[in-house]
Amino acid sequence: MVFHGDYEIEFEVYELPKKEGEWRYKKLGYMSGLSVQEAKNRWIEQNSLTVDQVDDIVVLYPLEKD
Repeated sequence: MVFHGDYEIEFEVYELPKKEGEWRYKKLGYMSGLSVQEAKNRWIEQNSLTVDQVDDIVVLYPLEKD
């Protein structure tokens, strides 16, 4: 039997900058999933985000560590 955990990736979750002219994203944490969208959906569900907050969330593949 194959478990989803065997194929899930731990993605990095960020929040878009709030102020105009600000360019740094705020790192919120990590969420695992089979895809970027699944990880984002899990983050939204676990944190009970509003519709406005959902648009500010960005999920990215993690940088490879040396």
